[in-house]
Amino acid sequence: MPFELSRAHQRFLRLTGQRCPRSDAENTPPAGIEVTDQPRGFFRQALEAGGSHQGGALFGRLYNGLITVKYAMPSGYIWWPQPGQDSPLMLDRRYLLGLTDAFQASSPEPIDWVGNWLIFPNSELPSQSEAVAWFDQAALTKLVDAEHCLLMVGWSESRLAAHACVTGEYPGQMVLLPHNLAARPPITSP
Repeated sequence: MPFELSRAHQRFLRLTGQRCPRSDAENTPPAGIEVTDQPRGFFRQALEAGGSHQGGALFGRLYNGLITVKYAMPSGYIWWPQPGQDSPLMLDRRYLLGLTDAFQASSPEPIDWVGNWLIFPNSELPSQSEAVAWFDQAALTKLVDAEHCLLMVGWSESRLAAHACVTGEYPGQMVLLPHNLAARPPITSP
């Protein structure tokens, strides 16, 4: 009997099985990213904290060539340290598996781990060379691929901004995707 395995279950539990056939809409490669209100607010709060690299998981859905990001979550609980957890791209597998189960059980529509997010210590967008270096690291560990994005978030001219990318058809090719993260008015001080 076919069943749908989540990305986290496949990656961290090494589960395999006959996958449910995906529709054409679900097989369409991403051409853009839509960020909903929860992750937008989450990123604003994380950027205000600043001071160190931060990272975590993005949950949502790829459908009709659009990755819709419904939730942005941290990489795990800080009191659950794991060996090698010094990179903001490292995710605590226990935390991610629990989030996956919780989101899938409570969501009326399909939802899965669709990518990772990254914030830099100065809360600004990274330079092109920094962005490429982090993208290469994420691609090497298969955190980012043709269907799963890396969203590098920061302030740009007092506005919430991001570099959103997936892999291209050639190894190591970084493809920038359009997104709606900066669709809000500029942030102003009170």
